[in-house]
Amino acid sequence: MTERQKVPGYMSGSLTGLKPEERGKLLKFYEGIAEVAERHGIALYLPHQHSDAVKNPDLLPPEIDKMDRTQVARASVMIAEISQPSHGVGIELEMARAYGVNILLLGSKDSVEKIRRGYDRKILGNPTIRAIVSYESQDDALAQLERVLVEKEQELKTKGSLCHCPRDEEFFNSLET
Repeated sequence: MTERQKVPGYMSGSLTGLKPEERGKLLKFYEGIAEVAERHGIALYLPHQHSDAVKNPDLLPPEIDKMDRTQVARASVMIAEISQPSHGVGIELEMARAYGVNILLLGSKDSVEKIRRGYDRKILGNPTIRAIVSYESQDDALAQLERVLVEKEQELKTKGSLCHCPRDEEFFNSLET
């Protein structure tokens, strides 16, 4: 599949306020996620390679916002890693909702359970969420992401198809893999 045929995507995840070692591991994880997406015809924009405030301290906040907002708006799918609380991820999830971008949430089992119990439950109200991957390890996350991308391939590549599903326990359970 050529770059022209690839579906545009966006990777959302914590970038700031992290210890250097933790940050390095997360950036490698995001790149692993992008490799999985690439195998399924999705070209993920990785903010840490373009608009990262830590890597590019001279970029002004309005420049970062414009760069990332443009990429979210053109995306058909967003993969959001939600294990670390992050204002930026929350903002990007709302941008994705506003633009009708399909969302896949990835989170450690602990973080997903906290969200389901009430911590940041607002995330789950977003009607463009297509799946929640609750993982034990980064390798487990990548394996589950492979499966979800196969199962939801056509749905994810069609932008703007808002989900009008009932917001009940059965629905939330059906999203979690």
